[in-house]
Amino acid sequence: MSRRGSRRNSLRPARPPGHERILLLPTEHYYKTGKASMIPWPRWLPRPGIIVCAVLSFLLQQVLQVFGRDEDENNRAATSRSAGSTGGALQSSSRTKKQHVKYAECQHRYTDYRPDFFDCEGSPSWDAFMDLVRQAAKLKFQMIPPELYNMAHKIIEIWDAKPYPPQDFHNMLCDPRKVWNPLHAEEYQPFCLYGFIYALLIRARVFMSEGSKDLVKMAKEDLSYAVTCLGKEGSVDFLDSSAVGATILDFYINIGETEFYTYDEYVKKFPVPEPPPDEFGMLHYNPQPPLEEQQLHKLFFHEDRRRTLHAAVFGTHATLSLETVHMVQEFVLRDQVELKPVFYGLEPRWCGILGMCNRGDPAFAKFFKDAEQDPYGDDFTWEKMEQQIEAVYFRDEELKKSDFLLCTEPLVGCLLLQKLWRERMQKTLPVLGYLGVALLNSVPPLDLVKFWDLLDGRKPGTDTILYVNNRILREQIYYQTGIVAPYVRAHGLYTKSVYSPQIDRVLFWRAPLFVYPTLRCAIWQFLKAMRDRPASPATTALGELPSPEGEVAGKPSTSSDDNPDVSNSKFPFTIRFLDEKESMDYSVVAQHRSVILLPWDHALMTFYELYSMSVPLFLPKIEWIYRFVYQRGQLSVGEPLYQSVHPRHKRPRAKFASYDYPEPTDNSTNKESVGPMSVQTGLSSAKAARGVTEDMLRRGLDENLGLVEVRAYMVAALDLIMDMQYFLTAAENKTTEADSYTSAGKVKRYTKANRDQLDLQSIEYSDEPWHPYTPFQMSPRDSNEWNRMRKGGWWLRRGVRVDAMRYWFQYSDFYRFPALQYFDNIPDLFCRLQSADLPWITNAMHKYNDETLLESTQYWTDAVVRLLS
Repeated sequence: MSRRGSRRNSLRPARPPGHERILLLPTEHYYKTGKASMIPWPRWLPRPGIIVCAVLSFLLQQVLQVFGRDEDENNRAATSRSAGSTGGALQSSSRTKKQHVKYAECQHRYTDYRPDFFDCEGSPSWDAFMDLVRQAAKLKFQMIPPELYNMAHKIIEIWDAKPYPPQDFHNMLCDPRKVWNPLHAEEYQPFCLYGFIYALLIRARVFMSEGSKDLVKMAKEDLSYAVTCLGKEGSVDFLDSSAVGATILDFYINIGETEFYTYDEYVKKFPVPEPPPDEFGMLHYNPQPPLEEQQLHKLFFHEDRRRTLHAAVFGTHATLSLETVHMVQEFVLRDQVELKPVFYGLEPRWCGILGMCNRGDPAFAKFFKDAEQDPYGDDFTWEKMEQQIEAVYFRDEELKKSDFLLCTEPLVGCLLLQKLWRERMQKTLPVLGYLGVALLNSVPPLDLVKFWDLLDGRKPGTDTILYVNNRILREQIYYQTGIVAPYVRAHGLYTKSVYSPQIDRVLFWRAPLFVYPTLRCAIWQFLKAMRDRPASPATTALGELPSPEGEVAGKPSTSSDDNPDVSNSKFPFTIRFLDEKESMDYSVVAQHRSVILLPWDHALMTFYELYSMSVPLFLPKIEWIYRFVYQRGQLSVGEPLYQSVHPRHKRPRAKFASYDYPEPTDNSTNKESVGPMSVQTGLSSAKAARGVTEDMLRRGLDENLGLVEVRAYMVAALDLIMDMQYFLTAAENKTTEADSYTSAGKVKRYTKANRDQLDLQSIEYSDEPWHPYTPFQMSPRDSNEWNRMRKGGWWLRRGVRVDAMRYWFQYSDFYRFPALQYFDNIPDLFCRLQSADLPWITNAMHKYNDETLLESTQYWTDAVVRLLS
């Protein structure tokens, strides 16, 4: 998370010329004054002045929309997409003809700067092949001429044995010493990664239509290998920035199939249902009964009211915990009652980063951090958790003063603390939960039944109120328990900053994804081509640019001038990459022209912080986001423990839930195999891993290699050794008995949750009409296999998995929030950064921020009053 300065010193500076049309809305008044008096107050409180302000603000906005734009702007919808007043990604673009021409010219200009090795340019043989591939791509690969097939087959014969194909491409991408030198005299020399990948696609496309079982199997192997060649988690997949313009999803959804579709064709042919519009209003989904005037008066205005409330803030996620404190203090209690929070579960570093220094006993943080490392260990049992909580209770005097508990994660710890309060103090500790991770997060795997009993022991609406910060989690909890935990949007207003661009610099936010450093390198390659002169990725001319590993020396940034800007006549902005080790004050972030963000989870506090600042946000197209949030996102892992359903709850019936019923499989169907890996598969996989490991080690011993190359080979070899160990464990049929490990992480041993997943036919369902997919169906359901399956591409294959992803992504805030800007590829990113109407975007974000803040305030007020009155 970003480093914060003083919470009161980041007031909005004057806007530069060109941004006068950005409106001063109620939330902006809050940023400027540090007071919430202009925030729309709940409708059940008589504040007529607020109503007048809101009406005037609305009328002013309408006047500016009518008179503040030229004809093109009046006829233009956002380049982002919207569904009514709430949607972000459903909106279609309706540009004027003039704007279409201008944008097309922009795209054409930037596509001219593609790196040569993206399209294998300069070699006669590669050029001839790629020309035919481009022609086939225009026809959606439905017609493959014999000449193209023969060329593809020859390319595969030449390069099929090449070890670790992505390495050369990565080196050319990120190492300025490596260049593309096509050879004219020899066919298909040197190796061109994208050319080889397209050759695999062409041959697979032909084999798929032949009808032979053996050829279909070979097609499946070709497509699977093509995906593997695009690097770990598709980290060198920039196919859509090449002249052909295919995507990794074109490969994934055809694995094991006999009828070929591009991903775009598949989406059109097999649409998923759209959720009803009223699903997305916070208050519409679960309207709260009006509070009684007496309750409000007693808590906020009575002369004998409590002037101070002590809150224990229980959670391991720092900014989610800070969100709860800030919303309760600033928008509920305000200046009527002082909130004194004490934080439990946070690491000490958050004191310096977020100013959350009022920490309680640190034992909670250590206990749950250790539990993450070994959830099946002897130190993480239900009894040990109770003992740890009881020990903190007796040691920490501040904890005993708590009037209520603000809970983020894990919920099990909060409920155990509430239970202890009831038993030791003979009184109720009200719990206000604001959840952002799986309901069963940090529940001891062998004590699941105890958690369900604990959950049943609460008194909903009286001593416990649960909210969630994302809609997918809301549906997961309902599916598991029947509990409706309303969605309440996170705002991140504790940043006390607002968009105030001072510089023509674009900030690229860091992301814990393998594609982040390689995308930095790819962007640098385009910018280098624009400058038409040699440059090094280490120079600061483009901001902090990547080394071959995509890292720069991190340092705190307290000024937007810490890194020098260098202008570029062909692309007028500097792109500033934020490094993993680097921190930046929110006031500095707000000075940037816009921010590029790669989402890596379903609900990111960083996203809400930036959106509430009204900073224009540029996100990759939805097909890219699928790969990030479903591969890394905590809510989409296929962990049976997290998917467990309350034994006394009848889950609603999803139309396609039967897909998850186990059935015998010999890999002849598209359904995943259920249960442990077979002995034969384990042995053959271990043998293959051993062979590739030996090759990696031999290549790493080459005395002509530099330190970076040697390290890359050693890391690859270590990954393969870990995978080989897992395959041998599987061959011994021990993966159900003990934890095992792969390069992708731990593979947990079986528990009751796994065995329950193997007996889905005995489950009883309610007759309630519901979603077509379960909210867990976007991922394979066997925890012992999910890491391996994801690595092998199971999770993006055609059918229910990818359809469930498409359906549930409609519930994501990355999809619903208005005015988000989506880019298709790297040239498209440059065009959108240059052509975006930033005042319109910021106004739309302001408007949505105000609308949702009103609803959020009502929820937070309702919860606090009900729990404390």
